[in-house]
Amino acid sequence: MGDPFVEVRGLSRRFGEARVLDAVDLELRRGELVAIVGRSGSGKSTLLAVLGGLDRGFEGRVTVDGVDLATLGDSALARFRNHRVGLVFQAGHLREDMTVAENVELPALVGDARVPDLERRVRDVLARVGLPGRDHDRPGTLSGGQRQRVAVARALLLDPPLVLADEPTGSLDADSGNDVIALLREASEDPERRACVVVVTHDPALAACASRVLRLVDGKLVEATTERPSAGAESAA
Repeated sequence: MGDPFVEVRGLSRRFGEARVLDAVDLELRRGELVAIVGRSGSGKSTLLAVLGGLDRGFEGRVTVDGVDLATLGDSALARFRNHRVGLVFQAGHLREDMTVAENVELPALVGDARVPDLERRVRDVLARVGLPGRDHDRPGTLSGGQRQRVAVARALLLDPPLVLADEPTGSLDADSGNDVIALLREASEDPERRACVVVVTHDPALAACASRVLRLVDGKLVEATTERPSAGAESAA
């Protein structure tokens, strides 16, 4: 199987007296789509934030493609996020004062990224997510599903090897959710990209498409490959 692309050893994260993550060990490989499930407040989003270099207040060791995140200064960590990580947030986090194309371009405009033929690349990725010709629209004119597709397009613009998605289908109808699931699967399964995709989800349909399902319980990660979350159990969390 080769060396892991992401390797986590003894990861712990406290907030005051509460230990949200407790000595977590994890290995992730290119080409995987891994779903992380668990009750609300169990630490799923915190784990994603650590993997994406957004949360530095952890104990333990986290390496991505051989790079120990704890050794990176602020500017190097920003470059790491910009070049190596695609982030999809549940709320989309689109800039309302920008066009769709300008929102998608953001990863290429932050830091020192150099992207040749950026306009064509933006058009291509928008077409890939099913939004051709919407370049100059404002986010306020889009449906919830379309906004989330823009967020996915932004995350995939630079073909990052690590894609982290926090409840990417949580606010979508079934059809829009299935479209987003297909895009994330494509990112992991495309033989040229082979992204490592990690999703936090309460959506049984998304978890069912994952190559592995992990459950966070009391700060610990438990393999749950044969235990798909039921709609009632997870939606009640």
